[in-house]
Amino acid sequence: QSPKNTYIYGCWTSKEGFLGFTPEILFLSEADKKIKTMALAGTRKKETFAEDPEAFQSDPKEQREHQIVVEDIVARLKTVGRVKLGRTATLELNYLAHLYTPIQLSSNESLSFEQMVELMHPTPALGISPRDQIGLLRQWRSPDDRLGAPFGIRWERDQYLSLVAIRQLSWDENFYYIGNGCGVVLESQIEDEWNELRLKRDSVRKMFRL
Repeated sequence: QSPKNTYIYGCWTSKEGFLGFTPEILFLSEADKKIKTMALAGTRKKETFAEDPEAFQSDPKEQREHQIVVEDIVARLKTVGRVKLGRTATLELNYLAHLYTPIQLSSNESLSFEQMVELMHPTPALGISPRDQIGLLRQWRSPDDRLGAPFGIRWERDQYLSLVAIRQLSWDENFYYIGNGCGVVLESQIEDEWNELRLKRDSVRKMFRL
């Protein structure tokens, strides 16, 4: 059973694999050349959010982090069509809460799965802003790291779904691994970022009952 507001995904062999429950869609195309995506950035422990929703939704750091992601996605999508921006709300999961903005693209052309990956991945939620500095991340991350990669399925050329492969457990013959990240902006406080990483790791442990 997938936890609240998540999608289950995974791939494995007899020796290695990964499995996760992600709340984030990179893109979804169903019909009429309309593609749905989202900005998902900004994190609170669910209990803390429930105590004071307004404090989370108005937090300057969380707002700044989220807005960077929204602006980047909108700018990218505007190069291929018309963009409709939804209202920013809070997406509640079993253990965490995130700021969430739905975004829809109406394109004049039929965009393939591969074209959308090239256009969208990685958003600043898992990448870097501005995007032309992506080489910095590639210096720091292993090329074998699948965390945050697009994980998708295609039914037809213009009907497909791609998830953002986060909140995952990966393993090989010797170990299991939990990878995660956090958004660092000018307003970030280092202790808060370490706490966010711990919250995300703990949420994965709880989902897998580890």
